[in-house]
Amino acid sequence: MLTILAVIPLAVALAMMTLQQRNSRQAGLVTLLLVCAMTFVVPPFHLSPLQLLLSLSEGGPPLSLSSLSSCPLCSSTICNESQEA
Repeated sequence: MLTILAVIPLAVALAMMTLQQRNSRQAGLVTLLLVCAMTFVVPPFHLSPLQLLLSLSEGGPPLSLSSLSSCPLCSSTICNESQEA
């Protein structure tokens, strides 16, 4: 039963992208909200509000944004070293 509940967000995301022709950002946002609701409602998945906020903050930005946000050489957002090389 818990496996079925754990697969619901994935099924919702797939259904949104295939049947409703939504993009992955919209499907991801809906599944994020669904998972947050599930952590409050389903006892085996229960997290306190603080634990939920901490787990959301550890997720980090998507790879496409994180790779653009800082330079691997000097960890700054604007890097002169990468332009010179």
